[in-house]
Amino acid sequence: QSGGEKNSTRFRLLLARCLEYDGDSNGASLMYDDCLKENASNSLALKRKYCILKSAGKLIECAQALNDYLQQNYSDTAAWYELSKLHQELGDFKSAAYCLEQVLLSTSSNVAQIHVELAECYATASSGSLLEARKHMAAALELEPNNVRAQFGLVSVANAYLNTKNPDEFEADVAVELVKYGAEELLKTYKSTSMFPCVRK
Repeated sequence: QSGGEKNSTRFRLLLARCLEYDGDSNGASLMYDDCLKENASNSLALKRKYCILKSAGKLIECAQALNDYLQQNYSDTAAWYELSKLHQELGDFKSAAYCLEQVLLSTSSNVAQIHVELAECYATASSGSLLEARKHMAAALELEPNNVRAQFGLVSVANAYLNTKNPDEFEADVAVELVKYGAEELLKTYKSTSMFPCVRK
């Protein structure tokens, strides 16, 4: 190889992958850093840095690396979803919810499931987010009426809102109706199954 070819980004990225394969993650990471100094938007280098950190179990650094990647590739839905999972592992459900909102904006598949996951993040983040959680559980059921996770979820978040301090009177009335609705849908779902007596109880 000539000196110019050895100094090319393509060659260094290939060499970094070889270092990864040989188990030299530190060497590979340094080479990716070198490529990123020249071009901060090098998607391949950003992705590989993330993969190295994830394989090492460094979740906080992982989240930062994925954030850096998304700064350059904002429309990458899979990366937003991956970042939401990372934030959930780190216990940052508010940030996880933000990531899932980005997923909803740009996806057309599994939308009901994304609504459910987003609702669960809001419900876990704080009692102040229960109305948002309820909205997304209801949206999931509107899209997919037989979604059992959404049925249970709607009952759960609506009931949780009723147990908050000083709930709004109107919202409390809505919550009561949603608990009834969710329960009725669950009974329909489990009718004629061995789980029906347990669900009814």
